[in-house]
Amino acid sequence: MASHSDPIPAATDPAPSLPKLAQGWVAAAGATVKSTTELAFAEARLAAVSVPAMLMAAVLSAACLLLGWVLLVSALAYSLVGLGITPAKAFLLIGAPHFLAAILLWRLVERLSRNLDFAHTRQHLAGSDEKTD
Repeated sequence: MASHSDPIPAATDPAPSLPKLAQGWVAAAGATVKSTTELAFAEARLAAVSVPAMLMAAVLSAACLLLGWVLLVSALAYSLVGLGITPAKAFLLIGAPHFLAAILLWRLVERLSRNLDFAHTRQHLAGSDEKTD
């Protein structure tokens, strides 16, 4: 234990000067910017590789789905012909609901496409007080 009569040791490191503190802060900020930039570029490269892979997988998935649907419809038509229905009637029985579904889906797409108009945003940017549908 140190006695009360021991002198207080002198500080060996003087307090850092303001320019040294500023230099350290700038170096730390630069390192943060550098590491953040490197991370952003790494993620951008990953995204650049992922997008074509996603597109390829989506196209292959759509092709597999289409092929599966064609096989199911063919099996249904074959079964109907096996029940004694003529091939023409079997194809009409299968084709009519598909045609109706295509029309209904197309109308849905047309209705949803109106949401891409940005009418209220254009109205707000123009400063107009008129109501748009």
